[in-house]
Amino acid sequence: MSEFHLEKIAGVSFADIFGSDEVSISFEKVEAFLDQMVVVASEKAKTSPNQLVRLVHNGQVFWMTQQQAAEFLKKGSDPDIRKEVEQALRGELKSVRQELEILLAIAFYMLHQYKENSAIPQEEIDRIEPSLRRRQKEIAEGVSSTTESEAILAEKRRRNPLISHYEEKMGEFLNCKARGDLVRAAALAKELALEKKQYVLQSRSIEPDIRTIYYHRLNLQKTKKRLLSTQSDLCSSRQGLLKWEVNELKNNLGMIREELDVADREGMDSAASQIKRLRQYDTETMEKNMMEKSMELVALQCESDILARKEKETESVIAHIAENVLHEQELKIDIAETTRQTNKPLFQTETKHQSTIAKKKSSGMHISKFKDH
Repeated sequence: MSEFHLEKIAGVSFADIFGSDEVSISFEKVEAFLDQMVVVASEKAKTSPNQLVRLVHNGQVFWMTQQQAAEFLKKGSDPDIRKEVEQALRGELKSVRQELEILLAIAFYMLHQYKENSAIPQEEIDRIEPSLRRRQKEIAEGVSSTTESEAILAEKRRRNPLISHYEEKMGEFLNCKARGDLVRAAALAKELALEKKQYVLQSRSIEPDIRTIYYHRLNLQKTKKRLLSTQSDLCSSRQGLLKWEVNELKNNLGMIREELDVADREGMDSAASQIKRLRQYDTETMEKNMMEKSMELVALQCESDILARKEKETESVIAHIAENVLHEQELKIDIAETTRQTNKPLFQTETKHQSTIAKKKSSGMHISKFKDH
């Protein structure tokens, strides 16, 4: 599949939206950014804002024409799931949080716009608005729990410097091998062999904390999936109403044209002629309105397709973490208990018997142990 070059598309980075000093951001500021960027993108593309397609990708928000969106869907590169999992589990938490907050802000922005313009049914607004509030709470709690767990792990690593020392040396060893510096690699291999036993003993003590962090980060990915799903629901709701409106316009146009045909056949006086001119104006306005709504429908379908792809990618990341890292152990966790005791590891250190069993089956603790599919 050939690559699609997003750098040619109008967009704004998360860094531009959040700024260098901001820990978090208000929805009002995101809305202001979105309003501003939509205007810029529509002027650049010489099209209506309603006909643009939005995409959140690699730390940026893009606005595309329908043609560009179709090309992206056709030529966009398949995601590297291992890389996505690496980012989800080990990437900077700030980046994970910013992506979630942007997705949440966009969903609120869509809802606000549709609500103001009565662009979706009220029952959909009543259903979606509380769900977005829940997502907002999930993000705050998930980021807080992850931050706390990572701080606990960092402190344990600080008290056991051999762990970081060994891992850094392992990284240097792998780099030397990759560069072809076999002499240095051989020397490092000997040092690693001498330190391995002590490293294994010490690293085992932090495994529950690592798994706890992975669990929290997995939940953040689940929140991401829910946000993408909510955006899809908003698109779908808007599409449903638009289709009804387009159908109504078609019916009304048909009725007006039929009236005009009758008037032409039966002859007209001056008053009837004036009415015809007004009706003709109505048809032109309605045709223009119908065309705009039809184009918006196409844009919404493109955006829905992009959201579906993004949701599928996130599902793959979630499945990979659950199956190859946590081995679905998250299904056994009491969420209520976790909420009450966020400072305790969610996973206990293995007993000797469990450790023996684990030797027969990879723990899936580290990303380097992912299975190939």
